Amino acid sequence: MKVDIFSEINKELKRQKRKSPWLADEVGTSPRNMYDILNDRKDIYVGDLSEISIALKKNFFKLYVPFVDAAISASGTKETVSPTIGDEEKSTLRIGIKYPESQTEAIGAFLKQVKVLAKEYGFEVE
Repeated sequence: MKVDIFSEINKELKRQKRKSPWLADEVGTSPRNMYDILNDRKDIYVGDLSEISIALKKNFFKLYVPFVDAAISASGTKETVSPTIGDEEKSTLRIGIKYPESQTEAIGAFLKQVKVLAKEYGFEVE
């Protein structure tokens, strides 16, 4: 089963009596781009979903958890991720972010959201 994330976002907008131009302003994009995100795409970028989740104060990522858990169970392997406990040894993941120079100012907002999500999952961001 597939999550219709766009329908879920639109339902939440309607529940909060808000429109997509408001959401566009909250996430720092144009109303036209927000319309495209909500109506003309088959997939959504994680960064876009993160920004939308924060703006609407609803964690849309949770909608995917049952499907991920089912996929893990079906694969016959156990989940290996566990929360950090005390002085448990930590691994480091380094990533590079490619972005257009016109979006340089948005990097700060993006990294802020990464830190929010990291904290939620018990991760440290350097």
